[in-house]
Amino acid sequence: MRIAAYSLPRRATPRRSSVSSARCCRWDGAPEIVPDVQAALVANRSSGPVFGVALRAWSAVDEPDSMRAVAERWAAAAPGDETPFREWGAAALSRRDRVGARVAYQQGRERLHQPDALAPELAQLAAADGDFAGALREWLPAIRRMPGYRVTAVSTLSQAPDSIRPSLFRQLERESDFSARRLQADLRARWGDPLGALETLQGALPGDRAQGWSRHCAGCSTSSVRGRAAKRDWPPGGRSS
Repeated sequence: MRIAAYSLPRRATPRRSSVSSARCCRWDGAPEIVPDVQAALVANRSSGPVFGVALRAWSAVDEPDSMRAVAERWAAAAPGDETPFREWGAAALSRRDRVGARVAYQQGRERLHQPDALAPELAQLAAADGDFAGALREWLPAIRRMPGYRVTAVSTLSQAPDSIRPSLFRQLERESDFSARRLQADLRARWGDPLGALETLQGALPGDRAQGWSRHCAGCSTSSVRGRAAKRDWPPGGRSS
């Protein structure tokens, strides 16, 4: 069957969510595979790869109702698994349907009864729509569940315009866990405030650990400031000779 020649994008990882991977999975001229997909669905009633290819095929021929039906059938065959909803959303994104992708991810969250399900995908969608506060709300549970997502969260949130950065910091300050403090520190450093980043981390650590961290990082913060001065006329007025 020709269906074997088609492959799925990789499962979302901390550095690659289905929102970004969907950009490389657009099918042109796929209608000819639809009969093969239909036959494969009959022959393989619980095959994840077949369901995934079917989602892409129905996406390519603009059949959102068929996409939903395949995703629901896949979810019934794999209870508790995020993958059917993640791939449904990715298939919607391959046709630039962010609304359909959000429906897929939100339905997955409801069906799985997990408040942090598909948080990375929803965070990426929020950021793509310019809703950085919404993106932050989703990135926090994603990072708590899998700390490796912090790198992608910082990269995404750092694109927020200057005007809303204070509100993002206030949003982070309402959280009490170390994951939020670490994200806040990373954003401060990314936005040009390495000393503020250090203070944020120190405030989140127990007293004895904070002192040790301060001694360890004092040279780091000093080097950062010196590095800035070496690259440009900073602080204003130039460096003394």
